[in-house]
Amino acid sequence: MITETAASKVGELLKRELAGSPEEHEGKSYSLRVAVQPGGCAGLRYSLYFDDRRMDDDMVTEIQGVEIRVDKMSAPYLRGAEIDYVDGLQQ
Repeated sequence: MITETAASKVGELLKRELAGSPEEHEGKSYSLRVAVQPGGCAGLRYSLYFDDRRMDDDMVTEIQGVEIRVDKMSAPYLRGAEIDYVDGLQQ
């Protein structure tokens, strides 16, 4: 679902986010939530964001210390997908 390069970058971004306002995030545990929502030109839009919510039907994966959560409704649309990170111009 996510390459080691992307997981490393996500971990870096999360640390930066938490350091920006530590009192706001105190006592919370964040995961990268990957979701598919209605919208976009193909009728679907992919969202990636840090989330402290835990849903009972989440699929949970951990890579390089980064917990990734996918809700039950999004899972079929993400089957076989891979998230990667490339530093540079959009390709």
